[in-house]
Amino acid sequence: MVKAFITHVFGVGSAHRGLYGPTSAYYAAVEQQGRLTLHLHSLLWIRGAPSPQTIRDRLLGGDTAFEREMIRYLEEMQTGQFLTGDIETVRARQKDATRRKGAYEDPTQTLPEPPPPPCKCKQRACECADKRKLWWSRFKETVDDLILRVQIHRCIRKRGARAAESAAKGRKDPLEGIKGCKGDDDICEARFPRDYVSKSYVDRVTGAIHLVKTEVMMNCVTPVVTYLTRGNTDTTSLQSGTSMKAVVLYVSDYITKCSLKTYHIMSCIKAVFERHAAAFQGAPRDATSARKLMMKMVNALAPRMEIGSPMAASYLLGFPDHYKSHELVIFWWKNYVNRVLDDWPESVRSGTFEERLILKKEDGQVIGTSIVDDYVHRPRKYENYCLFEWIQCAKKTKRTANQLKSFLAANADVAPGDADEDVNAGDDAVPVEAHTPPVNSADDVPDVLDDLDRIPKAVDLMDGTQKSPMAVNRQPPYASFLDTHPQHASHHVWCDPSKRHYIVPNFVGGSIPRSDQGDREYYCATMLTLFSPWRRGRDLKVEGYDWDHAFRAYEFKGRHLQLMENFNLRYECADARDDYRNELKKKKRVGAVNFRIEDAEDDGDGGVGYPGSYGEDLDYDAPDDGETGPGWNRVYQIVDFARTYAGTSGWTEIRKDDKHPAPTSSIPKGARRGSEWASYIKNLKDSIFHAKLRSVPVGNGSRNAAGTSSGMHETGVVNLPASYFTKEYSADKPDLRTLIEDIVSEFSLNADQQRAFTLIANHA
Repeated sequence: MVKAFITHVFGVGSAHRGLYGPTSAYYAAVEQQGRLTLHLHSLLWIRGAPSPQTIRDRLLGGDTAFEREMIRYLEEMQTGQFLTGDIETVRARQKDATRRKGAYEDPTQTLPEPPPPPCKCKQRACECADKRKLWWSRFKETVDDLILRVQIHRCIRKRGARAAESAAKGRKDPLEGIKGCKGDDDICEARFPRDYVSKSYVDRVTGAIHLVKTEVMMNCVTPVVTYLTRGNTDTTSLQSGTSMKAVVLYVSDYITKCSLKTYHIMSCIKAVFERHAAAFQGAPRDATSARKLMMKMVNALAPRMEIGSPMAASYLLGFPDHYKSHELVIFWWKNYVNRVLDDWPESVRSGTFEERLILKKEDGQVIGTSIVDDYVHRPRKYENYCLFEWIQCAKKTKRTANQLKSFLAANADVAPGDADEDVNAGDDAVPVEAHTPPVNSADDVPDVLDDLDRIPKAVDLMDGTQKSPMAVNRQPPYASFLDTHPQHASHHVWCDPSKRHYIVPNFVGGSIPRSDQGDREYYCATMLTLFSPWRRGRDLKVEGYDWDHAFRAYEFKGRHLQLMENFNLRYECADARDDYRNELKKKKRVGAVNFRIEDAEDDGDGGVGYPGSYGEDLDYDAPDDGETGPGWNRVYQIVDFARTYAGTSGWTEIRKDDKHPAPTSSIPKGARRGSEWASYIKNLKDSIFHAKLRSVPVGNGSRNAAGTSSGMHETGVVNLPASYFTKEYSADKPDLRTLIEDIVSEFSLNADQQRAFTLIANHA
């Protein structure tokens, strides 16, 4: 079922492009809910889709064509309303259909009806068009029926509140087993009702996209997905970059979380050993005792891993717990960065772990091997491979007996112990370049790698097992490591450039440093280690310059620049997640305050805030028990502060010469629902706000002889362009630029001094 969904909805491995666009990659994990039902969390990459921040920047930048196409795409992908009318029309049609016995079937209990086949008729007038039109009509009615049945939200009080109320009345809770969404504050945790939006628009202040939504108690859906799944789905266009990034990180962390910690596994196994020590005393049938002991371990681990019976049955049937389009290769990136920094003692960070070697015995000798050595001593043929590409493409294998015999015969003039002597020569060893053999054959000519497109190719196969030359070529062109490699004679390597399209390094050993915060030098050193070919750390920068200078001086490939941007997306999502949580908490607090205000107005005498009542409603009574805590004291101080300033400012005084007209009530024209009124008022507020923005003068304005702006009060505020707040800003003053260049030349400033001086001078 999952494979069918990936094939037909995502469009992977099929002739069509997919429902949401051409799929570039996907990763999906199977997870069980609290009631043991299985569901799928998926991440889908659309080919050519810009990042959330890029979308926001283009929307705020005034790109009307992009805005129009973006809204059109989102409206095609989801809807927040019925397809054939409002909720009353759909409900009436459903009632009429259920009255007709035998002519109506519950769509949640049926399979979807496939569309009619494509028309192959040669004549112009045929019945195919009528069949398609009739099918689309049934499609819309079925989708509306499903939406009415499974997508309309109904707020219910939480289980605890209902249980207490039922117990007080001495009756059973009729909704027992339903969690509920409303607490004592009468606020729905599912965030219903949603905002009513009559027309899609973009908020010019925040860049948020608000799509049309006329049914405030309904989840947004993709009609085709609802028609296929016949159940409750939620396809939501996250309306701002903040919420979008927050959910991206949530889903990413959720589907990549570890199922069980190692120490939990060891503790569980130890407990089994201690409880069943008699099994080790020796028995006539030791194999049976071992099998029983292993079974007890598995049974003890299953509850710890929280595996229910449906998930266990899925494993027994051979179904995978994750689906992916690309192959993942483990990449211990810090080992390589530490090796680079070892050549620059001033750049070594405190607290770094020393690299661990794997000891192996070959030809009667014990040697230490490291994954870093494979790249440092790679063949000259792969000289142009950066570390990231090496991790993707390299395949290291051990020579067979025949291959080893042929290799030793071809290199009979090389002494077997030379390589070991070079490896153990210590710090005074000859540099790597001295051991590099001369270019004397076609195998020694470095390969030239073509730069990949910034937009990767679409996925061809749904399981990630793309066919590479390794699978079809039984004798791939392996190359030997340099003679300085500890396994120069026993192993060889082959790099397949086509793997760059479907191999993804899985960074382990710590998070990649940020580009916008933290240690800038360490970030630059890490990026150069990943994307600039090197054999020693001194190949990446010049003596006397820092890592930031080397980073800015190196010309990265377009694909590598895109990867660096994607590296920072995780941190942007983490920041956005914190901001999004604060936004939700703020909305909940505002909702709670409004709820209390409405209750107070209902319980009060309906007094309005005329000038004579200023300060009279600022009393804040102490609790009945007389105990006032820090929270009450803090609120009381705020109330007292407001009362004092309201009195001293004259707001509470009644002026007899002022005439206050009696309030008049007006009957609004037309009838609207509550959600429509809220949307109408919000639009009026937005129009007033944008009108104020348009009235703000742009530019410095003309100054009169007194030095003040004509028609404006002197406030000391100057309108600045957005580029002023970037490091690339350059003052549009030829005299200033000439002066900066003269000072740089006169004092012979180096690159770092020149950058700092220019940055300060342009912003002075």
